[in-house]
Amino acid sequence: MAAAQNGGFFNGTVGAEVDEVFGLVMCYTDAPDTECVDCLTRAPEGIMKLCPHSRTVRAVYGACTLRYSNELFFFVADLAIEHHHVQQISPYYSDAVLFNKNSDAVTIAAYLVDIAGMSRTRFELFRRLTERARLLAGRVAWDNQRFTDAQEMNAGVQCTRDLPASECMRCLSNFTDQLPRLLPTNSSSAIKGYSCYLIYFITTKKPLVRDLVNRWDSESYETSSDQAAKESERSIERQK
Repeated sequence: MAAAQNGGFFNGTVGAEVDEVFGLVMCYTDAPDTECVDCLTRAPEGIMKLCPHSRTVRAVYGACTLRYSNELFFFVADLAIEHHHVQQISPYYSDAVLFNKNSDAVTIAAYLVDIAGMSRTRFELFRRLTERARLLAGRVAWDNQRFTDAQEMNAGVQCTRDLPASECMRCLSNFTDQLPRLLPTNSSSAIKGYSCYLIYFITTKKPLVRDLVNRWDSESYETSSDQAAKESERSIERQK
C-alpha cells in the first residue's frame, strides 16, 4: 500500500529486535501503473504461499520485485541476475509494435542494421544512464541514441531507492558488463535483478508490413481482364 502511494517503491521494517523484519518492494520503471499496483497487491501473498517458512526471500515478477529478511539488507546492492529477457521477433514477418508507458506506439526492429554500432551505442548509452540514475533521487533514467539513419536505441535503468549512489552505479555497471555475454545481438532485451534493472529496445523507421499491405489494399491495380473489358467499352463507344 505504501509503495503504491510512493511511485512504486517502499522499504521499511516491522517488529523489533529478534522479531524485526526488513522488507522492500519496487515496480519496474516501464511497468504500466495498473500492472504495478496489481503486482504489488498480489506478490506478498503469493510469495508467502511459495516460501511459507523462509526468513529471507527474494522474488522477481513481471512488473515488480519483492524482498524481505530478518537481517538488514538495505543500502547494499545485490548483484545477482534473476532474469534476462529477449523479445523474439521474426525478421520474416514484420517488426513488432510496443506500447510504452505513455501508450505511444513504437516499432521494434526485427533485425539489426549495424551490429558493431549497436554494441558500441548500447555500452555508451548505459554508461551515460548509469551516471545519471545514480545522481537522481528516484534512481531512474531513460534516454535514446541513434546509431544508423534508420535505427535508434531507447534504454532505461533503475535502482532501488534505498541504494546510495555508489551502490546503484556498481549494480548497473555490473549488469552493463554482462550484456555482451547474455544479449550479444538482440534488438530488444532486459536484465532484472533485486537491486537494479536495465532495459533497451531498438526502434526503426522501416514501415510495418501490415502498413504496406493496407496501402496495397487501398490502391487500384488493373488486371489483364480489367484492361480487356475497358478496351471493349472504348471500342463500342467508337462504333457509336
